[in-house]
Amino acid sequence: MFLSLRTGRAESKGILTGVAFFVGAVGLVLVMLPNLFGAPYSSNLDWWVFFLSVLVIIAPAIWEISRPPMLPVVFNRRTQEIYYDQKGELYEVDPISWT
Repeated sequence: MFLSLRTGRAESKGILTGVAFFVGAVGLVLVMLPNLFGAPYSSNLDWWVFFLSVLVIIAPAIWEISRPPMLPVVFNRRTQEIYYDQKGELYEVDPISWT
């Protein structure tokens, strides 16, 4: 019988990218909206908003993809041993005396 422990960091992965995609998509829609109604781009501000919107979407996605995942800790309740799981392989943690 095993008890697995995972950190909150693994559970919240992808939230920042989702929020950034929502904010960036609003910027992209604001840039594309005048063009849909036939009005040409009037200033360089539109290109800056477009560039920043794409940057807001891509930067957090690259950061979250490049983060290493946290290793889950597995407790064996029967033998009272502690393991950590790395790519499906269980590795035993050496016991440390706290006394």
